[in-house]
Amino acid sequence: MLAAQSANYKLPQSILDSGGKKVGSANYVVEPKVAIDSQSALARESTIFYPGFFFPAIFSLPPAFVRTGEFTLRIAAFNRESGMALNTTDNINYLPKFKIVVSDQLGIDLSSITVSFNNKIVINSNNRSSFIDPASPETTRLSTLLYDPTELAAGSYALLIEARDTQDRRLSKNYELTVDTGPAKVGSLAVSPATFSPTYPPVPGKGVAVAFSVSKDTDVNIIVLNPAGRGPDWNFKMLARAGYNQVEFSGVSDISSQPLANGIYVIKVIGEGRELGKTYLVVFDRRKQQ
Repeated sequence: MLAAQSANYKLPQSILDSGGKKVGSANYVVEPKVAIDSQSALARESTIFYPGFFFPAIFSLPPAFVRTGEFTLRIAAFNRESGMALNTTDNINYLPKFKIVVSDQLGIDLSSITVSFNNKIVINSNNRSSFIDPASPETTRLSTLLYDPTELAAGSYALLIEARDTQDRRLSKNYELTVDTGPAKVGSLAVSPATFSPTYPPVPGKGVAVAFSVSKDTDVNIIVLNPAGRGPDWNFKMLARAGYNQVEFSGVSDISSQPLANGIYVIKVIGEGRELGKTYLVVFDRRKQQ
């Protein structure tokens, strides 16, 4: 049985995806961080790519019809400091700020929503109203909660979110989180695209996405060195938040104020007076070969 469902689309429907990635008419690409099915839930974790730059989003894109018997309950948690979705195993700051999203296309039993932190219930039906995000009024299809634990010592923590729909079907999601106060460590440093042709003048959203995870909040410099190892052609300072981080490099040199010449460039993340990570970027512009 199908039930009609109206919606306000935040992005063109052509970017909806059913599992892989798909280019829409506006050149957006959706790369789901979780599987997306044809009968999507009200809110869903995804990443938008607008050529060369990734950023997270919660899509409110229900289809025109929803199967009334389908299980569409979804749970997601975010780091409010960075705006990034938490992985089920992730690093957090010692003063974390969480955003918790529970959604269901057909209806949430709001009284069932329970949040536990380190095996202690911190949000339930008795106090949920105190944690509702004021920027996102609660409905029977979407509940957004804000939770900020007190200062945490170094160690491992568990965030457990539980809910059920109006048909008494249950869902839970568990996050294994680490607070690390030791020397900073960088993991999964990557650039996208790995081969890049700069535009000039630079256009926001058409640069190179430099993405990396870090074990704790750390002041870092992201530098780009030319093929001869000299430079830096770019030196970007930022406070990297524990977990996933991302910045955009336009491809224009700080030294010459011109697009980078063709070649293989080294991208380094420097923090605490040492190199935390390194990767490579290929710059290739066919016009410079003519």
